Amino acid sequence: MEAVTTLRQNPDARSVADLLYLERKENITLKLGESEKRLFQALIKEVPVPDIGEQEAHRDRLFEVYKQIVNGIGQTFAGTPIEIVLHDNRNPMRAIQALQNPISGRQLYQPTTNFGIELIKWYAVHPQQGSSFISYELKLADGTPIKSTSIPLYDSEYGLIGAVCMNIRISDISETNLDEKTKQFLAAFRRTSSNPDITEIIENANRNLLRKPPGK
Repeated sequence: MEAVTTLRQNPDARSVADLLYLERKENITLKLGESEKRLFQALIKEVPVPDIGEQEAHRDRLFEVYKQIVNGIGQTFAGTPIEIVLHDNRNPMRAIQALQNPISGRQLYQPTTNFGIELIKWYAVHPQQGSSFISYELKLADGTPIKSTSIPLYDSEYGLIGAVCMNIRISDISETNLDEKTKQFLAAFRRTSSNPDITEIIENANRNLLRKPPGK
């Protein structure tokens, strides 16, 4: 309903189309009161959007291609602590559309994380293509350090629609009893880089997690 209020004040056809997509996938209007339903219907009448079915079909075709890429790369590293995930930003409640070598305990069609939501917010404010975050350090819920990369997926017509993320559990890689060249390779493989923007996103996600009420 916050989105409905904002979009009535600042109409944007693409955002309204995304809201309609989310409503159709999750049957959100069933959870709304009568006055809220009227406001939602008023928004739809005020802001005309392209054919929703055509939009869904187009974006579903794009995701089928991304799924093949993610699954192919992930299966290449089968048996290793290298996780690769395809996120659908259109529906954060069922965000994970492809997943290989899960090291984070996640499963297909699970919701996005607090960190994922913060990434979406960041890209909404910085809507430029090519703004990937490469080899930054992150921690799993149990504190295990991982090396992560996040690559936004843009469509020329619909903007940001998803992201591909790769996570490597670098703690599994040991340098014991290795020759010098192998040690250098593993050192480069484990190396992470700092980025002030991704650091801020991680801190925001952690703060939101701490504010989350128990049982939610």
